[in-house]
Amino acid sequence: MAWWSRTQGLAAEPKKSVPKGIWTKCERCSTTLYESDLDGNHRVCISCNHHFRLSTEARIHLVVDEGTWQEHDRNLESGDPLGFRVDGKKYSDQLKTAIRKVGPGSDAYRAGTAAVGGIEVEAGFFAFEFMGGSMGSVVGEK
Repeated sequence: MAWWSRTQGLAAEPKKSVPKGIWTKCERCSTTLYESDLDGNHRVCISCNHHFRLSTEARIHLVVDEGTWQEHDRNLESGDPLGFRVDGKKYSDQLKTAIRKVGPGSDAYRAGTAAVGGIEVEAGFFAFEFMGGSMGSVVGEK
């Protein structure tokens, strides 16, 4: 008989699922953060001050005075007059995918009139969520 013997392992408990969107792990310090706390701190980690990506809409609301944002040229749409191809894919197909993902009337740049600190300004914001903020014909037009 061997001087050691195998013991039965404890039965593993099934993993508990956590609903998506409740917790986020900081990429820099690995602190687990509650999403609502992160949003309340403008998407900046409370432990190490790492800045998470902020949507264009959230950035607009952060910069301009509440209720003053009036977007210009929302009806402009990107085109593909040259039949451009990127990485073997049609640019027009990539545009359609980006519009489905971000929403109609979206583009890589958003321009408008607003107030900042009570002073009326013309403001522009690049929208990274729309094809990485790539500059198409609409960006040039705006």
